[in-house]
Amino acid sequence: MKSHKKHLAPGILILGAFLLLVFSALSYHGTREFRNPVAYAFSGSILFVLEKDRNTLLELKYASEGPALELAASYSIEPDDAEHYYMVRKLFPAPVGIVVQSYIYRKASREFLGYRFSLHTSAGRPPIRLLTVILQNPNEYPEITYAFDSIGQHYFANNCKYRHNIWKIPPSGGIRVEGDHIPPEVEPLGTINGPLDQWEAMAVGPDGSLFVSSAASGKVHRYSPQGEPLQEMGTVGFQAGELLAPDELFFVGGPIGEAPLLTVASEGNRTWVQFSAEGATARVIQPLKNGYPFEDTLVGTFQMDQSTGKGYAFDLANKSFVVFDEAFRAYGSYTIRSPGMTAALALASACLLGLAFRFSRILNFLGALRFPFFFKLLVLFIPLLVITTEFVAAGVYEIMRDEVKSEYLRRSANLAHAILTSLPLSDLQSIRDPQDREGPAYERIYQTVSRLLDVKSAEHSPKWILHKIVGNHYYFGINVWRGAIFEPCVVPKERSMFFKALQGKTPQHGQFMDEQGEWFSTLHPVLDDKGDVVYVLELYRSAEELYRGQKQVSRRVSQVVGITVAITVILILIFSYLFTRPLRQLIRRTEIVRRGDFQLGIEIRSRDEMGDLARAFDRMVVDLDTYTRELARTTAQKESMERELRLARQLQRETLPKRFPPFPEAPQVVIYAEMEPAREVGGDYYDFFLVDDSHLGVVVADVSGKGVPAGLFMMRVRAMLRGSAVGNLSPADTLFRINQLIASENPSAMFVTMFYFICHMESGEITYCNAGHNRPFLLKGGEVVKVGEDTAGGKGLPVGVMEDAPYTDARLQIGCDDVLVVYTDGVTEACNKDGELYGEDRLVGNLAPLLDLSPERICLQVLHTVRTHQEDSGQADDITILAFRRRQRDPATLSSDHA
Repeated sequence: MKSHKKHLAPGILILGAFLLLVFSALSYHGTREFRNPVAYAFSGSILFVLEKDRNTLLELKYASEGPALELAASYSIEPDDAEHYYMVRKLFPAPVGIVVQSYIYRKASREFLGYRFSLHTSAGRPPIRLLTVILQNPNEYPEITYAFDSIGQHYFANNCKYRHNIWKIPPSGGIRVEGDHIPPEVEPLGTINGPLDQWEAMAVGPDGSLFVSSAASGKVHRYSPQGEPLQEMGTVGFQAGELLAPDELFFVGGPIGEAPLLTVASEGNRTWVQFSAEGATARVIQPLKNGYPFEDTLVGTFQMDQSTGKGYAFDLANKSFVVFDEAFRAYGSYTIRSPGMTAALALASACLLGLAFRFSRILNFLGALRFPFFFKLLVLFIPLLVITTEFVAAGVYEIMRDEVKSEYLRRSANLAHAILTSLPLSDLQSIRDPQDREGPAYERIYQTVSRLLDVKSAEHSPKWILHKIVGNHYYFGINVWRGAIFEPCVVPKERSMFFKALQGKTPQHGQFMDEQGEWFSTLHPVLDDKGDVVYVLELYRSAEELYRGQKQVSRRVSQVVGITVAITVILILIFSYLFTRPLRQLIRRTEIVRRGDFQLGIEIRSRDEMGDLARAFDRMVVDLDTYTRELARTTAQKESMERELRLARQLQRETLPKRFPPFPEAPQVVIYAEMEPAREVGGDYYDFFLVDDSHLGVVVADVSGKGVPAGLFMMRVRAMLRGSAVGNLSPADTLFRINQLIASENPSAMFVTMFYFICHMESGEITYCNAGHNRPFLLKGGEVVKVGEDTAGGKGLPVGVMEDAPYTDARLQIGCDDVLVVYTDGVTEACNKDGELYGEDRLVGNLAPLLDLSPERICLQVLHTVRTHQEDSGQADDITILAFRRRQRDPATLSSDHA
């Protein structure tokens, strides 16, 4: 059994090592879904995808022979600085790598300040800051977009009022624009922006021509390399080949040998429109009519492989990489290789194997480790402190989040009611065409909503959109940034509250995520005269504010925890030194005592437990000195004492009755008993004596413990019992008296179990009291009956346990030829080599065939079966058995028993 336990733990460790090894092999290749992509860009054969969480940039490789994406690198970009935090929102291809556009926010107030464009060439190199724009009026949201030419010069199309719409800066970058101040390194090109101009995207052609898409005109404007207006391209409309809310501009190569075509992402029509060099429509790609795997899409840039004719795009609305030729296929995940995880799991497997093969040594080593008091205090208090602080921080965050949400919902409901009651339905219904963005109805609606929402402090108020509903398509319609009316709004199925607002025609609120981030939103449907939903008013607010607050709370908690832990460590170090100083003195004193010097005391003046311990130690040293002196004397007396103990053993054996039958004057009773001690001096004993002329007292007792103390205690009990039993016909009273004497003066805390009975020899009536002893068996009428099992009286605690313990008598009628067998637990608890007890059931089974035998034969036969059961395992406890039989007065009736 011990061998199995010894090998169990190493076996478990080996199994764990094998499982870890399997997991390490499986973990090398895996797949991961896109979580919340907000921007993407192609650069060569690399697809860059920006995940919103912590501005995480994914570098993904793709190949023309297969659609699978494989993660090449993943890292965070644009980290916060001391005063600002940055939210990356757009990616652009660059001459080398990508250009990242970040929104700049002030940490203290969370106020939007402007934009920063940075060139990221690789994961290991720091970015190059190309352009930083601190806006004079950031609440107007003048968007800025980026492009580059063949010699690496940078171009920015901007919407800053009354400024040139195109800026050109040198390849080195490093430009900072603040308010009205434009550095001389910035070369203005193009035309002067008006109050309603809205430039969406920009591209530079192979010949250096500049192309800018306009949400205001709905067309693409072409400029010369010097910035002179040349041409407006495209026709505005809802038909295939027309432009509706044009956005991304990029050049896509056709078959080998052909010049690349200017491609426009016509977001409102969900199409890509390609133009020839002359500005005519050359080709239209309609993904939704060519087996697109989703019901709606947000078209952006794509890249063509000229050798295979395959196109590659990324659908931000549906979080999927799209491959198309004759058909469209979408992939919402990418493969990853995790050599670090594989190596870590393999190393953990090797460590478990090492632990398995050195398990015994490690256990011995750990058992020998000594952990000081200081370390134990650290282990106790530091985790408790950290866990408590984290729980408090989590509670603070929950309260803060609930407060922000409830305040937002209350305010949004009031604002929505004010807006909807202030807007004429006729003005909303008159917005039908893209050109209506510059009409009077649009202006009235925009000014009304802006006045109610106080856009000058828009960072602290919800932003707004009046979504226009046209059939099954949804558009951003009229909005706070004055974008194109038919800029598409792709609503995924997961955003159920939008569809609930349309179907139920009731306000809805909740939280959702899109390609621009995570938002708190309230939706209020606008119905026409027929009860159909024509607009949905959305008031929304970025959840980033709440998450920034959470991060601030987390940082503050981390600082508090760090400071508190440091202070706690110092305090624990100081207090542990002060608390353990008396212990160290005590240790030094024990070393002195160990060498035999008992004269030097400990000077500890503290009045706490340490002082008590020191004074107790001094008293112990005095006692130890006395003891060693006494030991020298007692050692000389040891042999003499041993001789006396051997004599005591002999005397003890002699005190046991040896004559059977014991009383010739009482021939009507037959008694026989045997006692086999486990050691030289036993703790069991039996005795029988005449209480008076007609009553016989019989006792079988078992003293707790073994050896000399038990034997001496037995002698004491025997003497007390004999002295108390004379003339006393109540066994309970006799046991009560000796218990009073023993329990009152019992420093050894020893006790004795006893079965004492008094038999009226003429009538056979037995009065007995069982003081915690094994119940005897009565062999009567061919049956073996346990005495006292169904009787409430005749019981008591073992003698010596409790001074005032009660004892009661019980009576039993024993007939002629009935046999009462009394024994100690050494009989039933005898074990064989397998640890199996002899037990009461076995005793009853062995007594049943012995009903007609004499008490002597009964006792000897039982002892024989006990020895047979024990085999070679040895005797662990004293064994005593006594058989008592009542017979007729004529001794001849049982003469055969002794034959």
